[in-house]
Amino acid sequence: MTQQRFEIYRPIHKAVRHILFSTASDLGSFDLGDDDSTTQALEGLAKTIALLQEHATHENTFVHPALEDKAPGVVAPFAGNHDDDEKVYTELGRLAGEIRSAVGDQRVPLRNELYARYNRFLAEYLAHLDREEQVLEKALWDHFTDEELAGIDAAIEHSISPGAMEGYLNAMCVSFSPDGLAKILGGMKAFAPPEVTEWALGLAKQATPPAVWAKVSAALS
Repeated sequence: MTQQRFEIYRPIHKAVRHILFSTASDLGSFDLGDDDSTTQALEGLAKTIALLQEHATHENTFVHPALEDKAPGVVAPFAGNHDDDEKVYTELGRLAGEIRSAVGDQRVPLRNELYARYNRFLAEYLAHLDREEQVLEKALWDHFTDEELAGIDAAIEHSISPGAMEGYLNAMCVSFSPDGLAKILGGMKAFAPPEVTEWALGLAKQATPPAVWAKVSAALS
């Protein structure tokens, strides 16, 4: 049996995928005739973009430099991906602004364009996540011990803003298995300050279905 290595990419990517798919669903179903529904969907898109930008910053700050130092050149094929993403975020933001300003039937083609552009981006981003898991995760395993990888992951966790942490945790609580969620929260208990751990556990308890939380709580005790 192959020993399970410490994973930096897969757990957070699982949460990111959930957020991406949820945003796609929201952008396809909001009511253009209801200002509250429209505002909620467009604000959700803005939050998703902000979270993805912070995720890119974490990789560029903590993961890629460390990996490039041990395996020069391995990160190079990924270097421009997040720059390309920024161009898409600008385009999505422009379309969202035009929808807010439009009235009546003017909103329909704009919503259709926004939905189509987001889903093209979604397809490209999913492929990017898979390449990172297939190529960069293996490179990390080849050049770092699990203890070193856990240290990098802890540094990332300490840098995550409260807003992004809330977004990640909410996604994890509805998309992770009980053992997977317990592993993430257990890591927080081991490395995070007590006040951060208490906040994260309280948020997770609220966001997790009761039957699942009972299993998570038992595993953490």
